[in-house]
Amino acid sequence: MAGLMELVAREGLVLPWKVEDDFHGWRLPPAAVKLIPGEAVRQGKALGNRYFHDLYHAIAADLKRGRSSYWGMESREHTAQVPQKQREWREWRFRYEEDDRQKIDERRADIKAAGEPDQFLPALFCSPTMELGVDISALNTVYLRNVPPTPANYAQRAGRAGRSGQAAVIMAYCAAQSPHASTSSSAD
Repeated sequence: MAGLMELVAREGLVLPWKVEDDFHGWRLPPAAVKLIPGEAVRQGKALGNRYFHDLYHAIAADLKRGRSSYWGMESREHTAQVPQKQREWREWRFRYEEDDRQKIDERRADIKAAGEPDQFLPALFCSPTMELGVDISALNTVYLRNVPPTPANYAQRAGRAGRSGQAAVIMAYCAAQSPHASTSSSAD
């Protein structure tokens, strides 16, 4: 990965960035990004983005015909608002290892009666409930929609991925003028 980033840096697409004395990261320079407005679509009195207009209309047309290429992109919520039993089913579906599939088979009627699918679940959207000891060994990516408030929270959330020696990707989003992007927390 370091070699790849150095190659991309030579092309001017990223810049090395010193985070701490013995640790550096990478930043995307503004010159590496070119935003070009796309073709607009008139939607009543407003103008809309052509890409999203066409995407949503295509999805609606597919669903009306009873099929969709987007059905394979299922994700589910895993928060305190979801009943415990349903969170457990979703964990089984996300891990989808042999013992999880057996548990799904044993409870298939209950799962289906609750309106929950019973096949593999490729993505979970979670709140800090993931800090509470949920162990999903196959988890290999964590995307944080903001920088956690403390380094301990970061370690708990990021530590959900990459168990048993497997590689993991951790991404955190932050933006200028955001309460989660102050100088003191941006290196967390």
